[in-house]
Amino acid sequence: MSTSITGIYGFSNNTPNNSMVSPNFEKQQEKVLNHPQPNEPKKNTFNQQPFGDTFSKSPLTMIGLKYGENVWETGKQFVDSHFDKSENMLKKYFDLDSNYVISKLKRIFFPWKIQNWKRATTGNKNEKFSPRNDINSPDLYIPLMSFVTYIIIISLFYGIRSRFTPELFSRLTISGLVTTGFEILIYKFLLYLLNSNIHIPLLDFLAYSGYKFVAIILPTIVGIFFSAKLYLIILFITSISLGYFMIQTFRSIVDEYQVKIRNKNYILLGIFLLQILSFFFMGLTNI
Repeated sequence: MSTSITGIYGFSNNTPNNSMVSPNFEKQQEKVLNHPQPNEPKKNTFNQQPFGDTFSKSPLTMIGLKYGENVWETGKQFVDSHFDKSENMLKKYFDLDSNYVISKLKRIFFPWKIQNWKRATTGNKNEKFSPRNDINSPDLYIPLMSFVTYIIIISLFYGIRSRFTPELFSRLTISGLVTTGFEILIYKFLLYLLNSNIHIPLLDFLAYSGYKFVAIILPTIVGIFFSAKLYLIILFITSISLGYFMIQTFRSIVDEYQVKIRNKNYILLGIFLLQILSFFFMGLTNI
């Protein structure tokens, strides 16, 4: 028998030629090939502009940017004007010379024979002369330099005794600032009790309170190189001098207002005692 198995079951070993393929089959094959696959993303046929271009050209965005520019210019003008005023006000407390520094130190340590404590005015009652032109005007140069010197001397004291630590600087700084801030609050409260119309600028209070660092340097140096007994003696003398200096300074300010003499003396006595207490606190707690 010459008939093959494939012939019996209807299969042929010969490859069908192109002429035997149905035209409908070719069309169906093209549809299948051109149809998008399930996992294939569809192409966006819309002609969209980039998001950045659309956002930047939005009218709402232009209004927002214009408003932001106006706010920026207004804030800049406000800061510049107020910074100039603050800068000019602060410069006045550093407008001094060597003659002022020497005379001021004499007043702090030897205030007993000084007669004139009243501040000079420029013609306008509310406007005072700078320290360069008025020895009774407060400054911030001497308190600032004295505060830094005080910290250095105390650090030297601890270094000589092998007790220095880096945290000492921050402790001394915080202690000095807190004590000064507490003093200023008490001064303002006492003067308010005396007369609510008494007005002293905050920087004036800061200068007056900062003069204690000038007076405390001398006993601190004595305590480092000499005995503790001599240190306490010098500390007591300088505290009395500084207290008298503060009494005369605030008396000259209070005299500009109508205040009863009896009440004035009580308040000045309170200022004197407060200055001595804070002075001893700084002198005894840090050494």
